[in-house]
Amino acid sequence: MNWHFMPPLTGCVLCSLLMLPVSSWAIESLSFNETRQLAVEQQPSVQAYQSAASAAREQAQTAAQLPDPQLKFGIINMPITGSDSLRLNRDDMTMSTIGLMQNIVRPVKRIAASAQLQAQAEVMTANSQNMTRLIQRDAALAWLDVFAAEKTAAMRQQLIDELHAERQVAATQLASGAVMATELLQQDALIAMMHDQQLMAQRDARKARATLSRWLGDAATRPLAADLPELSHTLAADELKAVTQHPLVMAAEQNVAANRRAAELATAEDLPDWSWEVMVGQRQGSRADMVSLQFTVGLPWQKQLRQRHQQAAALANTQQAEFLAEDQQRALRSEWAEAQADYTTAEVREQEHIQRLIPATTAALTTAQAAYQVGKTPLSSVWQARRAVLEVELEHWLIRIDRLRALVRLQYVVGSEGVMQ
Repeated sequence: MNWHFMPPLTGCVLCSLLMLPVSSWAIESLSFNETRQLAVEQQPSVQAYQSAASAAREQAQTAAQLPDPQLKFGIINMPITGSDSLRLNRDDMTMSTIGLMQNIVRPVKRIAASAQLQAQAEVMTANSQNMTRLIQRDAALAWLDVFAAEKTAAMRQQLIDELHAERQVAATQLASGAVMATELLQQDALIAMMHDQQLMAQRDARKARATLSRWLGDAATRPLAADLPELSHTLAADELKAVTQHPLVMAAEQNVAANRRAAELATAEDLPDWSWEVMVGQRQGSRADMVSLQFTVGLPWQKQLRQRHQQAAALANTQQAEFLAEDQQRALRSEWAEAQADYTTAEVREQEHIQRLIPATTAALTTAQAAYQVGKTPLSSVWQARRAVLEVELEHWLIRIDRLRALVRLQYVVGSEGVMQ
């Protein structure tokens, strides 16, 4: 029987490797869908808008109610001079009092103030929904940017490897005269150009990772999924109508409603509030106790100096909100049209590559290989055809990514989901 003794150091290393967690051997890839989900979960701005909406709704409940009554107590008509100074049982007018006062705010004011706060809550809710869409869009675009940059860098490296291999073959043919020195210099220039493009692609990849980390934090360092997601999109006739349901439009419309309520509240300031108060006064000795009842009414006598200016300001704010709402719809329609144009163009280009360009370059490579095997064409023709295939393949990847970028932007505008991965 043969015994094989393992050196102590090697055995310790193997034990250590066996004890490593599974996650250290392979890091799970970062998918497109997971990116959008993690981005929303890790951004506090969505919860901030939701908290603001909740606070406005609570304030709306308070604004609809009458203010709390007030308890009043004290001493009335106590002498402070003479021999009866600071004594409660010497003067007939001195009494201890306790009372209750209630301010009555007119219902039209309370309703308008509550509705204004409720509209502000809806604005915050719509902003929260828009923030969710915005984060998903920007995180998805960042994921696609990383994928595009890293795919470009990988394929540029493949082209560089092809060029180096071609140059090595050409260099062996230099002595025989089959290859001119100028051809080698041209290949060196092409390799240098490819190296420069590779450096730019690597830079773009690092920048795209940095942008992705804005949304995902440390998760942005994980390797991406190997392939692009499958996104479906069917142009619907009512997509432009869906723009009117966009959270930004809803927020703008709710802002108009809030300003209209503010205008109603400013108009209601012409109607004065009032209050009532009841008070019981107790006097010392055999003196009779007293009861008082009084009403207070506001006198808005400075309407031209105060109320009218408030009303004019509220109406101007309403008009501003209406203009901004219309401008928001125009901006979203324009964004939809631009994204739709990009999507349609990318889709046509992708079909052109699939149906014509890719088959043509592949056929050219096959023809060049066949001609080289029978000695009718130099090896450089095969390498050139091979580079053309790789360039077209890279361009096809970038077109697919452009189509997905346009689709992500469309989904942000119309709110549709079409992700399958």
